[in-house]
Amino acid sequence: MAAGVLVREPVQKALGWNDNVTGLLKAVSLPLVSPAFVSWALLKLSGVPMSQAKYDRLYGDRKDYQEWRNNTPFLIPRIF
Repeated sequence: MAAGVLVREPVQKALGWNDNVTGLLKAVSLPLVSPAFVSWALLKLSGVPMSQAKYDRLYGDRKDYQEWRNNTPFLIPRIF
């Protein structure tokens, strides 16, 4: 949806993307790169790694926690 707004001429002029081909490529790629970057940051920098480190400190010596951690999917739950 953001690409539809970014390809409009007034928006491209406001962003300084005056050339047609490069401006259109930027307008299409920017909305694709942003969610990928946010997902990477949550999965690799903050969010999951910080939570895992916290719970490893709290419960790392418990056998039931280790079993749960080894058998539970990282992000997407198993259906079967």
